[in-house]
Amino acid sequence: LACRNINKGQEAANEIFLETQQAVVVKHLDLSSLKSVRDFARDIVFTEPRLDVLINNAGMIHDSNTVKLTEDGYEVCFQSNYLSHFLLTILLLDLLKKSAPSRIINLSSVLHYFGSIQYFEEKARGTYPWKYPLLVLLQHQARHQRVHPGPCQRKTRIRNNGVTVNSLHPGTVKTNIANEAPGLLTFLFMLCNFYGKTPKEGAQTTLHLVLEPSLEKTTGTYFVDCSKARVTF
Repeated sequence: LACRNINKGQEAANEIFLETQQAVVVKHLDLSSLKSVRDFARDIVFTEPRLDVLINNAGMIHDSNTVKLTEDGYEVCFQSNYLSHFLLTILLLDLLKKSAPSRIINLSSVLHYFGSIQYFEEKARGTYPWKYPLLVLLQHQARHQRVHPGPCQRKTRIRNNGVTVNSLHPGTVKTNIANEAPGLLTFLFMLCNFYGKTPKEGAQTTLHLVLEPSLEKTTGTYFVDCSKARVTF
């Protein structure tokens, strides 16, 4: 478990151990820092003999509609939810190929349907004026999270090495993702708690992509509710 908060990660690991009697290793990873990503990846490469599945599953909404930048100069929500995942995947790719057949799974969102790549670099760096920066960046990163690495050449190279890459929308899940969100988003997520999925239900599509034998060669595909779904392009 790669976690920003080691204490919460250890609590989850203890719960898993009590239910399964399987030990879980917890390691620190702060996705708002590219240095932390590199340190974590280096640790994994040096300590783990293989990596069968990489699940990129960060999700954060910061506490303001103003743009907040990381130490690396990127909007914090975009870097934590997408950019650091991309870097982590690239840094672990050799280990994934060595462990093939292996799978990369990216959690995305239906918000990608509403996203646009226009002025993307400026928006990611907080230099482009907008009215709703947080919502727009969530749409942007969801659009890019659908499947990375993106270019067809890289995708073919990964496939030929026995590594598949797929993405999914978990659905509206009852979590604390919006604890630090601005008022409107907090209200919307409170409404979602009345009809959203439980965390166990929300994890089912992820588990499907991890465990389903028939998907061993499926790559470049977007899933919703354990089924293939349409993407914007």
